[in-house]
Amino acid sequence: MAHTQTKTPTKAAEFIIAHNKSFEDEILSFQKSILIKSQQLFSIHFQILLGVKSSIVNNTRDILNKYKDSLVQINQGTINTSKSILFNRKNELVGLSSQIVSKPKIILYNRISDIRNTISNLSTFKSLYLKNQRGYLGHYVSIIKMMAPENILKKGFAIVKVDNKITSNPDAILVGGDIEIILASTQITTTVKKKQNTMEQNLTYEEAYAELATIAKDIENESVSVDVLAEKVKRASELITFCQTKLKSTESEVNKIISQMENANK
Repeated sequence: MAHTQTKTPTKAAEFIIAHNKSFEDEILSFQKSILIKSQQLFSIHFQILLGVKSSIVNNTRDILNKYKDSLVQINQGTINTSKSILFNRKNELVGLSSQIVSKPKIILYNRISDIRNTISNLSTFKSLYLKNQRGYLGHYVSIIKMMAPENILKKGFAIVKVDNKITSNPDAILVGGDIEIILASTQITTTVKKKQNTMEQNLTYEEAYAELATIAKDIENESVSVDVLAEKVKRASELITFCQTKLKSTESEVNKIISQMENANK
């Protein structure tokens, strides 16, 4: 068994001190190396982060600029389209207003001319009709005899009496008053609870004018008997008054509306 040489305590201490000093130097050198490496890595990653940040900032700016330009274009397009729509609608409204202003006046003028022509025709053909009918008076006398009350009642008509007097005047019949209705074989006494005007409240101008034109045509064609001629002329007079009133009322309303529209367009 070999024997190692035993060092003296002083040399052993010097060896330990030298060994520790060498170890400390290595530790310090290792620490410095780690610090340098860390700083180098930090610097490298810092530069990379700066590059990434710069790239993100630039890309973001490019995207924002792109969307900003797009929004500006969309905004300008919206403004132009809105202005165009409003301009077109305004022109349409002006055109429609102009048509509404002029058309009713033309319609009213034509209707008034029609009424005047109808009145003229009624006056002309009424005189001519009466003149022609005088030649047939004898024939109508026999017809009138056939139209005696008893014959009328047999045909389904009725006689109305107020205060024991025969009447055909609706103004003589009062609500709450008593009337007698005489039929062919029956006499009825009753109290009037309601009375309605024969000129319907819902009568329109077109209906009144159509009826008026029919009466005028019948008179012109001499197809109206003497018995109902006065009644037809009276009805025609009522219809003419109704139409004239309706036209005047409509004209007044239309002129008022047109005046309001013209003031609104100023």
